Amino acid sequence: MIKTESRMAVEAGPHAGTLGTQLDESCYPPDLLQRKPDSSSERAWYQVNTLARQEKLLARLLTAQGIPNCLPLKPQLLTYRGRKTISHVPVISGVVFVYASTEERRRVLEMGAVASIQDVAEQEALPSELMRLTATASEGRAGVNPGSNDTAIGRVDTRRQVAGIKEWAVA
Repeated sequence: MIKTESRMAVEAGPHAGTLGTQLDESCYPPDLLQRKPDSSSERAWYQVNTLARQEKLLARLLTAQGIPNCLPLKPQLLTYRGRKTISHVPVISGVVFVYASTEERRRVLEMGAVASIQDVAEQEALPSELMRLTATASEGRAGVNPGSNDTAIGRVDTRRQVAGIKEWAVA
């Protein structure tokens, strides 16, 4: 049997190279959510809805092109053929948050893994909510509490297991 390794090459950009098999962080750059919002900045938060099971691919592509993004991940214990492994899965299925300029937004729309992109209504509140969600998810807790109305991200559509941030964040 021949062992092959498949990696997607990334075209020119500040972070050109090959895409890894695992995301190092939930957000790129790692301090994205701690930054103070700049009112003179042309950047804004967008909710990017991905094609099915394409969240990690899109986050890798965005990171490779130097576009700030956040994909909250949670560890999940899986068993494949009797072997246990920990996989990091998206906390909010089908969604990646992007902090982009108008030009970067256009580039995001042209990526193959994108179904749609929407404006975020609560620009100031989103980073702190994502920070809370990322922190609780990285601790191994679910991060999203079905039925909780404490925070915007806490609201969940239990039928589809989709975080309520979709309704809250989109204008």
